Amino acid sequence: PVQAAAFVEATGVDGLAVAVGSSHAMVDRSARLDLELVARLAAAVPVPLVLHGSSGVPDEAIAAAVGAQKGDLILLLAGREERTRKAMSELRLEMGRRLGLRRENEYKLLWVLDFPLFEYAEEENRWVARHHPFTSPKPADIGVMINNSPVIGNAEKYLEHPYNRIKANAYDMVLNGNEIGGGSIRIHQRELQEKMFAALGMTEEEALHKFGFLLGAFEYGAPPHGGIAFGFDRLCAILGGSESIRDFIAFPKNNSGRDVMLDAPSTIDDKQLEELSIQLNTSGRDSL
Repeated sequence: PVQAAAFVEATGVDGLAVAVGSSHAMVDRSARLDLELVARLAAAVPVPLVLHGSSGVPDEAIAAAVGAQKGDLILLLAGREERTRKAMSELRLEMGRRLGLRRENEYKLLWVLDFPLFEYAEEENRWVARHHPFTSPKPADIGVMINNSPVIGNAEKYLEHPYNRIKANAYDMVLNGNEIGGGSIRIHQRELQEKMFAALGMTEEEALHKFGFLLGAFEYGAPPHGGIAFGFDRLCAILGGSESIRDFIAFPKNNSGRDVMLDAPSTIDDKQLEELSIQLNTSGRDSL
């Protein structure tokens, strides 16, 4: 049987709390929890779900906060925000699948419009671009980005930093939880683009060396611009009932990066290498 703790273990969350009726269990990352058993227990509970613990929060308050009713089940995860969100998402989807709550033959479209512009890189204690470094913030957040320093003084309180609240002027079209199209409005002001590079840890000299051509172009009045790209192969895979897009790509690659349809990459003769001034060193690769 599928184990709930197995889903959260790989993401590094600190623990999984399970509440069923008036009982509860704290499950550490090495524990195993049978989802089918938990579901049967939840269905048999004659009273609203409550959670007991040392948090100081009354049981009734927790039950009321989530709208718990008779027979309900709550799974609470703890840990770093990004890891916990991912673990909770995976656990929610798996619970839905195991309990037959996901309707695979129904298609629901939606737009995701409020992406964060940045995400936190814990190892380096700095911001990285959630999409790419040319995505513009939403107009209402431009002032927040310009008027605040991107430096994270206290790593423990990065969630309180103004940059954590900046939204990207980006958009994704999602079908049944799968992205089938996405795009953004690009930065077209030099000052804002320089601020973005600084937020990503680039010095002024490094930004000029790598992107001086772009920063210079903005001086001539680049207009607002953006776009969207659709993943037609992903859409076909969803409509075809497949989890993988491999069967819907015209020229798919295998695990070695080889195109078996075109037999590529193929061998290159010495004359071609000489014309391009390329020298190959294949020592130690004969067994590959």
